[in-house]
Amino acid sequence: LYSQKGGKNYVSGLNKLHYLDVPIMARFTFPVKKDFPLLLYFNAGPYFGIKLARTVEEINNFKTPELKSTPVEIGLCGGGGLLYPLGNGNVFIEGRYAFAISSLVTETLERNRLSTISVGYLFTIKGKTQEEKDKTIDSGFSETDDTSDNKKEETKTKVKEK
Repeated sequence: LYSQKGGKNYVSGLNKLHYLDVPIMARFTFPVKKDFPLLLYFNAGPYFGIKLARTVEEINNFKTPELKSTPVEIGLCGGGGLLYPLGNGNVFIEGRYAFAISSLVTETLERNRLSTISVGYLFTIKGKTQEEKDKTIDSGFSETDDTSDNKKEETKTKVKEK
């Protein structure tokens, strides 16, 4: 995810930082109401931000010292949202808060904090349903495979011969 972060202070000036954030989050989903397709979810986990660019502007003609910013940001994020099935996917709205654990500039204690609100549509890519995947794992063979009956018979014969 692309994020523009930064802020203003009188030591490092007006910072504008551009990051590529990679969140690794666990999600817990619950139905809002039985027999109604709206789902409530919560997510939380760490994120890693890779700095793409940084610009610094002086404030009130105050000479900004050259401070080195860290190339990678590590932090924690969490949030929640709602999902509603529509067509081949889901409409969602989500709120998320993230805060950096690592310092923004090596010589200071500056840390990024970020709040986001997202609205969007998640497309579903057709594939095997969870039920089809479970059947394949349980039997070792896919039920849609034409040769699965032959393989099962061969397995039974080999077991009887031993």
